[in-house]
Amino acid sequence: MKTDISGWSQVACDDLKKTGTSDEIFYYHRVLGEEKYAAHVFIAQYISPEQLKQNWERLNDNIALLYQSNVESLLERSNFYLCFFLPEPLDTIEKEKIENDAYCAKKYIFVSKEKLSIKEKLWEINEKIFELNHLVPVSYTHLRAHETRSNL
Repeated sequence: MKTDISGWSQVACDDLKKTGTSDEIFYYHRVLGEEKYAAHVFIAQYISPEQLKQNWERLNDNIALLYQSNVESLLERSNFYLCFFLPEPLDTIEKEKIENDAYCAKKYIFVSKEKLSIKEKLWEINEKIFELNHLVPVSYTHLRAHETRSNL
């Protein structure tokens, strides 16, 4: 597994930890763009989907109040991410409800049966949200040639 997490720096979030809205909470800045603005990434670990369902809105509200409201840059205020980690999948309807909620932060739910280290979580987040390496442009002529050979 890759472990390069350059561009990430941990930020204190003691006020958020005191709210008791998750088992484990981390706050990171991820440097973006040539102008070096930051994405604000919050990582919350839950022991069950039920715990997430009961606490995600309160956590989201606390992030908006304690952190997002204090960011002056409009660009940075629009780059808040809330990443939830669960040991088992959440039902589809509830997952869509959470991930489609636009208030405060873009939300992503990650599922891993094994407990991931913070570096592994950062790598997963980086791959899903910030890296576009897995997208490979394909020319239409290449596709047409492949279709023609496949139809023979």
